[in-house]
Amino acid sequence: MIQTEEKSRKVKQIFLLFLLIAIGFIIFLAVLLGNILSDKTLPKLYIERNSKAIRGSIITADGFHVAKSQKLYKAVVNTKYIDKDKMELFIALFNIYSGIPKKEIRKKLRRKNGIVVLSYTISEKVAKYLKQLSYELRRYKVFKRIKNPKTGVYVMQ
Repeated sequence: MIQTEEKSRKVKQIFLLFLLIAIGFIIFLAVLLGNILSDKTLPKLYIERNSKAIRGSIITADGFHVAKSQKLYKAVVNTKYIDKDKMELFIALFNIYSGIPKKEIRKKLRRKNGIVVLSYTISEKVAKYLKQLSYELRRYKVFKRIKNPKTGVYVMQ
């Protein structure tokens, strides 16, 4: 009797141990299957980076120039403020400072009365020269004052 009780206890212990090992093995297989079936994110061979170039050129890995960044300015003038007697002085000085031909400047100024864009492609260096030119033109009184009809205040460009 004692042997049978002891035998049955040992059988129960072995069965429990077998059951725990079986459950552990099933959990192991479930985790392994989950890893196999899940999506993997592998590292890319090439890195894609988007950044704005402030100055200079964008060059590819093989030395090819993709793009070149250059800061451009536009030259704008309001023809209402230019003194008609000093229009030729304005055209001559603007030609010297910007390098735009006189005929082209004259043509653009005659075409439209008011705000006129003389160029969209002014380089940074020429923009500094034109800023200096604006001070010179004020000194020579090329720009006249005009009274604003709404406010009654005199405005100069």
